[in-house]
Amino acid sequence: MDLTGKCKKDFEKWYNEEYFFGVELAFIEIDSLTKLSMQFGVYVDFFDSVGINITLYQLDFQTWFGYSISHFEKLIKHERGIWRRNQARTESIIKANEIYNSRQ
Repeated sequence: MDLTGKCKKDFEKWYNEEYFFGVELAFIEIDSLTKLSMQFGVYVDFFDSVGINITLYQLDFQTWFGYSISHFEKLIKHERGIWRRNQARTESIIKANEIYNSRQ
């Protein structure tokens, strides 16, 4: 669940400003957050700050998940039945990264 291109650069700047109040520090790798759910939460906060909103949802009463991403009044919805929540998280971040990099 790694960011790429301009999205990665802008995320690193945002992360330092958001969590270290703009003090010039070496970027702390998000991989240092050991839980995927913690990483996902930080990524969601970043994407919220740039107008890309990610929502995960359960498709049934078992373990099937989907996600939606909205940005600039567009909605991308994936309901293909992802078996694991972590997989849905990862795929949603990959798609949000693509959207961010394509609009620059």
